Amino acid sequence: MADKKTTDEFLNEILTADQLDVIIEGQDDETWNELTLVQCLDALLADKGLSRAQVIRGGGLNESFAYQVFSGERGAKRETLLQLAFGFGATFSEANHLLHAGGASTLYSRDKRDATIIFCLNKGYSLMATDEELYRRGMATISSAD
Repeated sequence: MADKKTTDEFLNEILTADQLDVIIEGQDDETWNELTLVQCLDALLADKGLSRAQVIRGGGLNESFAYQVFSGERGAKRETLLQLAFGFGATFSEANHLLHAGGASTLYSRDKRDATIIFCLNKGYSLMATDEELYRRGMATISSAD
């Protein structure tokens, strides 16, 4: 089985293609299927080898609410998704996938607050350390932004 292309490789293919039909018709259905929030959370749990409880604790979330998000009973706002991302110890790319799957705007590097969050994700900061960095810069913290 061939290796699945990364998003960047796929984007480069789209940008350099002479005809769209070759790109659209040349991909299997899995390429186009987007993960639901629950599928994304489950995939991150499997990839990271973490339990829901570990992620919830790391993200500083209310336990009963977070379990409802994991089961799909409740949706989550952007800040809750960011808390989950930090609970997972997610990379910038993983955090953006989680935000997208949850229907929230992804992190944008030209926004000062988002740039700070991107930096912290990239450096492996905890949620608490990230909130301290945001607070120090006079920005809304993730834990208290909702």
